[in-house]
Amino acid sequence: VEKDGLYNVTVTIDAANDTKTLTYEFTQAVEVAAKDYSACVLELVGDAVAEQEGAEKDPSSWGWGNVYSLGTPTANGDVYTWTASNVKLTAGGGFKVRTESAQAQGDIPAFDFGVDGNNATVEKDGLYNVTVTIDAANEAKTLEVTPVE
Repeated sequence: VEKDGLYNVTVTIDAANDTKTLTYEFTQAVEVAAKDYSACVLELVGDAVAEQEGAEKDPSSWGWGNVYSLGTPTANGDVYTWTASNVKLTAGGGFKVRTESAQAQGDIPAFDFGVDGNNATVEKDGLYNVTVTIDAANEAKTLEVTPVE
């Protein structure tokens, strides 16, 4: 289906001929409202997150490197954006975005993500601008990391 929601499913079986035909139709009964991420705190976590002001050792049971809080997002309709400037990241390690302390945030379940299902990495040590965007209408999550020039 194209959108989240509750659907009615109609299945039709035509067995009148030697070839049986099965058809189905989905009709959206109720559209599910987009989640509200406005109070959701996200953080970067991993061994590529360098020691710096605003970073601390990962206090979760995983103890995976450092944690850098991205705080709460700005919102434009159902699109939420977290930004951080001048985040010190190191090459040779990895990092992900996760909900604060890897815990649910209100009605937002705990999640983490990197790039294409893997950890994110950088090619060289340095300062980076980090942007996380969640389009809540379709739960699309993106992570953009660009070097500070």
